Amino acid sequence: MAFAPMLPTTELSAAEDFIRWHKENYRLHGFSAQVVVAADTDEFIGQAGLIPHDRGVEIFYALLPQFWNRGIATEVALACLDFAFSELQLPRLISIIHPDNERAIRVARKIGMQQNGFIRYWDRDNALYEIENQSGQPRP
Repeated sequence: MAFAPMLPTTELSAAEDFIRWHKENYRLHGFSAQVVVAADTDEFIGQAGLIPHDRGVEIFYALLPQFWNRGIATEVALACLDFAFSELQLPRLISIIHPDNERAIRVARKIGMQQNGFIRYWDRDNALYEIENQSGQPRP
């Protein structure tokens, strides 16, 4: 959670609010956070998805540390990108990434995102990554 925009919580009400917010996003937009599970064990390994943002739709991915460096984040991010562009026909996606989060930056670049400046969000400066929907173009 070192780069997460919110602090971890053990408060049930905060977790319920978080889940309620994601359910409302799904109801309104047809997308939100999704649980990521291991294909072979169905074990919870993180979350990823699309969330509305005032600058566009944000793609995000967050895995438990024991699942880092296995290519899973890239695979999940590509699935989110494919869904956003193929199914939802979104024109572009953004990703707001703390500039020290090298893993997230590597994944963003692997799926074809490019940095387009910085954005002040969550009371800190973050790198803004973007990718346009190039219909018919092969994905990275």
